[in-house]
Amino acid sequence: IDLVRLRAKMPKVDKAVYSGQSKLRELVRRELRVEFAGEGRRRFDIIRWGIAKDVMNGPVNGALSKGTVDPKTGKVTYTSLTDRFFSENRSFKAGKNELWPIPQAVIDNSKGTLKQNVGY
Repeated sequence: IDLVRLRAKMPKVDKAVYSGQSKLRELVRRELRVEFAGEGRRRFDIIRWGIAKDVMNGPVNGALSKGTVDPKTGKVTYTSLTDRFFSENRSFKAGKNELWPIPQAVIDNSKGTLKQNVGY
C-alpha cells in the first residue's frame, strides 16, 4: 500500500493505527475504493467481501463525471452542474443480487448444462 501511496505523493500508512486485522481490512478497502475509483470494480469487491447488504441499500447522492475531452489541449468540459447531480434509492437483495441473470440464449445453447441463477 505504501508503494501505491508514494506514487500518489501521499504519506505512508501509520502502522500504529492499522495494526489489527479489522483496521487493516478497513484500510485496504478504503485504498481500493480510492485507487480504483471510477473503474467499475467496487460493486464486485463489495459483493465478494459480503458487505453488499450493509453498504448498497438506501439513498445515494452523487455527481456524474460526464464530459468531453479536447484532444489537442486535454481540457475536459463538463455538462452543466445541474445535470450532473443525482439522488437515488438503491436496493440490494442478499441471496439474489450477488449474481446476474444468465441470458436465455446462453442457457439454451448449453443444452441443459446451465440453469438460471436463483431469483431470476
